[in-house]
Amino acid sequence: MKKVLSFVLLTAGASVMAMARVVVDAPEIDANSAASALALLSGALLVFRSRRRS
Repeated sequence: MKKVLSFVLLTAGASVMAMARVVVDAPEIDANSAASALALLSGALLVFRSRRRS
């Protein structure tokens, strides 16, 4: 179950990055970037936790 959740989170992060706007006028963090960063961080934490327990 954790592997599936990890895969879903990593896929969600990659898809958000693919759909993000390319041109940004100011160096602010928009909602798309924040969502993808959160998804990637959550997925990475799940992967590291599962590897540590194995």
